[in-house]
Amino acid sequence: MRLPSIVGYAAVFNAPMRFAPDALTYYRRGAFAESLRLGIPITATIGHLPELALATDILAAEDDIGLGVKVQPDDSPHARLLIDAIRAGSFLGMSFSARWSDGRTFAGKDGNIYREVRECLVWEVCATAFPRCALTCCRLLGEPSWPVDPRAAKTLSALCFQIQQRDGFGVPAPKSVDEMENEYAIA
Repeated sequence: MRLPSIVGYAAVFNAPMRFAPDALTYYRRGAFAESLRLGIPITATIGHLPELALATDILAAEDDIGLGVKVQPDDSPHARLLIDAIRAGSFLGMSFSARWSDGRTFAGKDGNIYREVRECLVWEVCATAFPRCALTCCRLLGEPSWPVDPRAAKTLSALCFQIQQRDGFGVPAPKSVDEMENEYAIA
């Protein structure tokens, strides 16, 4: 059975992403353009967990808002749980894994550290219940988001937590940044 496509924004330009209590990162328009132009493979997961891979059939593009994605999930038990959680309104955010290659970091007068990213290499997008940027979003293509079964979100959150406790957090780059830069001829 073909599951519904998941669409949304994994990143929103010029919107703050907080990675530490005193650090904010902003991705500028065009930050993903070179990575997308080079065709660096992007995978989709749930909560940045490789064990909960969703698909490799992903369309990604920049527009005026940010990094838009369309994911056609493979049929799996965790993909079905995610679909139910999105319908229930419990997993409505997105995120991504990337390494920035152009930008600047500076200290603000308010005591925060700011990072402005102008170019990065992206290799993963994910659906998440707790996005670092509150403006990211996801929904099911062609379906209204009506509550279905709120237990799906609890089950999925518990599964993510168990994997994070066992393996740690995050999707590592499939290759070192140097290898990616060499393979995709990034100057």
